[in-house]
Amino acid sequence: MKCSLYFLLLLFSVCSLEAQLAPAHKPIVPLQPPDLIKLLPPTPNGWEMKESKAKSFYNEWLVSQASRQFVQPQPPSSSAGPGGQRPPQITHLRLTDTGFNPALFGDFEQFKAGKYGNTESLSFNAFPARRITFADGERLRILIKARFIVEVETHNQAPNAAMLWAKQFDFSRLNSIPDAGVEKLANPLTVFSIDELNPKANSSYQVSWSTQEDLDAARKRKP
Repeated sequence: MKCSLYFLLLLFSVCSLEAQLAPAHKPIVPLQPPDLIKLLPPTPNGWEMKESKAKSFYNEWLVSQASRQFVQPQPPSSSAGPGGQRPPQITHLRLTDTGFNPALFGDFEQFKAGKYGNTESLSFNAFPARRITFADGERLRILIKARFIVEVETHNQAPNAAMLWAKQFDFSRLNSIPDAGVEKLANPLTVFSIDELNPKANSSYQVSWSTQEDLDAARKRKP
């Protein structure tokens, strides 16, 4: 009975991951930067927000991305390095709305749980994730319904700190954001850049874009 239950749970987990990776939609216009940045976790107690920015840009499709950086300075210690102070703990959070453009999460193709050197593929809250460890920290990358990418990078923190930080995101909220409304991009389109800590740096500009078909047609028209 226990073996049967384990098999069913394993099968459910595999099917859930496959569903995450299956192409569900044609590309759609992503959330605007001011809306996307609201989905980032707030500043935790004892930490200081050093950066909070969001932008949109064109990369085969319109993409929106929001990021925040938090720092927790360490008190002086006799075991510290030069200068009498340990390196500060730093966390970078990034949320990307790909608009279902598969070119932005190609690293999740043929996803299979396993560990390869300092890189690990795993399930995080039933979502496919990739984690890489390095000398002073780790980076965790999570794909939500083939649309949103949550990225957490930690430095000078305890092992698995990125996993704990990732839990600060509201995954149920991300997973419930409507995907309806397949749209065609305007041409030119307007992209935005916002800086919550320095609003004077906010900006917007227009970008003209071309498809591969447009470029091929232009080449054929050349004499």
